[in-house]
Amino acid sequence: MILIFQRILSHYRAPVFKELNKRIGFTLFYGKRGPRGTFISQASPDFPHYCLQDFYPIKQIDTLGIQDVMTPLAKFKPDIIIIEFALWILSNWILLFLRPFFRYKIILWSHGYNRKNGFDPKKSLVDRMRLWWLNKADAVILYGQKGK
Repeated sequence: MILIFQRILSHYRAPVFKELNKRIGFTLFYGKRGPRGTFISQASPDFPHYCLQDFYPIKQIDTLGIQDVMTPLAKFKPDIIIIEFALWILSNWILLFLRPFFRYKIILWSHGYNRKNGFDPKKSLVDRMRLWWLNKADAVILYGQKGK
C-alpha cells in the first residue's frame, strides 16, 4: 500500500497523479484549502483519495503547517509513504519519527533545494537540514537535474 501526502491537490499535479496512479496505484491524501495564491484543482481525482482536514497553516509562513497523518497510518498501514518535501510541513517530521514503529519507507518529492536561494549546506542551516532529510529518506523524486 502506497500513500501520498500533499498539502493540497494542485491543478497542475492532478494529471501527474492520475497517470502515476495508473502505473503504481496509491491513495492520495490532501487538504481542501492551501496557502494563499495556490492553484487548487477544482475537480476530485478519479482514483482513491481522501480530503484530510485542511492543511493548518501556522503564523505567517504559508508552508508552515500540519496535517493529520495518524489516522491514515493506523487505517492503511502503508508500505511506502510519498511526501511533499518541505521542511516546514510539521507532519513530515511526525512521519519520519513514526517510520521505525510502522515500518514504512519514505520517499521525498521535491525540487531538492530552494530555487531562489540555491543550495549551500556549508553556509545555510536550512540547507544542512534539507541535506539531513535527503539522507534519511529511502528514495527521492526530483523535478529536474538541477536538484540532483
